[in-house]
Amino acid sequence: MLEGDRKKVLDRCLRDLRGAFPEYVYQPSLKSLELLFENFDLKSWEAAQRRGEVPTIHSGMVPSMFSETPYYLACGSRGRARDILSDHSKDIVQTIPPNYDDMRSALYGIYKDRFKGQEFNVGVLTTKEGPSAVEIFLGMDFLSVAPDNFTMVRPGTAGTMQKYIGCGSKTIATAALRAEGVSDKYVESDYVAVATPLVVAFLELAAERLGYDTKTGPKITKDSLQWEICNTPKRESARIAQKLARDAGILVSSMELSMICILADLYSQNKIHPGKDPREVRVGGIYAVVNDPPDCEGESLFTPDLKAIEQVERDIELISQESMRIAFAYDHGLLSRDQMSRLDQRAKEVDSELKRSLPMLRDTQRQIRQTYGAI
Repeated sequence: MLEGDRKKVLDRCLRDLRGAFPEYVYQPSLKSLELLFENFDLKSWEAAQRRGEVPTIHSGMVPSMFSETPYYLACGSRGRARDILSDHSKDIVQTIPPNYDDMRSALYGIYKDRFKGQEFNVGVLTTKEGPSAVEIFLGMDFLSVAPDNFTMVRPGTAGTMQKYIGCGSKTIATAALRAEGVSDKYVESDYVAVATPLVVAFLELAAERLGYDTKTGPKITKDSLQWEICNTPKRESARIAQKLARDAGILVSSMELSMICILADLYSQNKIHPGKDPREVRVGGIYAVVNDPPDCEGESLFTPDLKAIEQVERDIELISQESMRIAFAYDHGLLSRDQMSRLDQRAKEVDSELKRSLPMLRDTQRQIRQTYGAI
């Protein structure tokens, strides 16, 4: 049994968590939290609070300022989060752990950026790789402390699906076909995950301002990294699925965006981590292509050009940071009238393109899922 101050801290923690998590998450966590607090150091807890940290179920402590930060970069790898924070080493507001070169744990941080002399904060978080990791680190932990309204960009790597997109290319996602099984627990099978058109416009303008060429279009999200290239009994199914995706104009494949879009959609609708109504969450992704185009057999070859990969990964980090500046400037009316009009017009175009292509994307997704079998 817990007594005294530890019991008070536990009660306070449970009260905060109960307000953030749905009952089906909160109830199973009770026993685990009680066991945790049996050996809990009250002084460490109070010190963490003074540092501005709050507890989560899986990630340990995250910055309490996340609840007040409306712009985020959601990195898969801890190394990418570290590199982005390093770009702002003189403007770090907070990182957890404090030494963000420590590669042993997840990394969360906030840095201060500027646009036309006005300062704003950008949050950087690590979701780890894969749709299951996104569900845990983003869906259960980050969204438990997130603000009601925010913009999030995923800077990540991807594999090309098209002959005209090679290693070193940069792609901006408009939609994410669901060839993974995690999202089945959240939405119906014909649901196609889509990015926010305005975030697509932010990313395109960010790339243009920095002098980069990008390609914009749909991608596919999967939950196996090497299945297509391994000599498994289902390799032929992978070949068929890849051809279906290529023929539908899918640009690249990666492993997380479908869950990011779905969680954002459900959070906006107050179906998870209920809060204020209405909410507005804007999400999107930019991807560094790290492999060569498919050959005549449909194989997507990986013959790495390490210098090209290092450069394109750096490129998407810079573009994603610039997109945060554009999002802030858009939200606060700091862009010119022509720039605002251009972003709004481009967002409308992306939205129209998505509406036109959605039946085809939905049909392709259905065929791919049938090819894969039970996902």
